[in-house]
Amino acid sequence: MEKIKEYAKELSEETRLIIAALDNPIRQAILMLLYKRAELSFSDMQKELGLAKLTLNFHLKKLFSSALVDHYYKHEFGNQKYSFYVITPLGNRILTSLSKALIPPAPVQEQATKQPRRDLKAKIDPY
Repeated sequence: MEKIKEYAKELSEETRLIIAALDNPIRQAILMLLYKRAELSFSDMQKELGLAKLTLNFHLKKLFSSALVDHYYKHEFGNQKYSFYVITPLGNRILTSLSKALIPPAPVQEQATKQPRRDLKAKIDPY
């Protein structure tokens, strides 16, 4: 167990926070939603995902503490929505990098002209 801890500590604290933040389907959904929509209010996100306020708040805090999501206030006259969330440039880079890294390799193209298979024994044994 000591070796496991020793190797795990070689990752930076920031990297471990990001891995932990991504290791939950609710946080993954929040991140993808913000990736697709640019910015969302807390209430719009809650409606879209069908989550309780406390649940959404908990997961947003985890994403915020790992620097994948940012939070800001925008006060507009006549608009009740003022608490907004966006994916950070880091969150954007991580999602993009993971998507690119996990693209399966292209299948090997067969040669356009297949060579006829030759009988090796005929070449070796002239009889």
